[in-house]
Amino acid sequence: FGMHRVIRGIVDLDREKVGRVFAGRRCYHIEELEQVIPDVKPTIAILACGAQGLQGIVERLWKLGVRAAVNFVPKKVQTPDGMYIEDIDISGKLEKLSYLTRFTDKSGG
Repeated sequence: FGMHRVIRGIVDLDREKVGRVFAGRRCYHIEELEQVIPDVKPTIAILACGAQGLQGIVERLWKLGVRAAVNFVPKKVQTPDGMYIEDIDISGKLEKLSYLTRFTDKSGG
């Protein structure tokens, strides 16, 4: 089983990003979600947005057939039946790395 996945589409709320190309993919506005998702057919979403409106985005994705998401937003959401969300606490990971690097000397040992 290959784990190779590609970015199929990008949506954002920031109008400065909309229309630009990232990783070879055009960025669409979040209002275009219902038009974009059926064309790109993603199986997994990456949530990296603000906490406000997150639940609504998850519900919209589920209605469009997305069944899994990685959530980098520091907020829990109600998961629709049949959808899986993996919450990632990036701040906790950074704190751990910061702690570990305090004990490493400058020579790397």
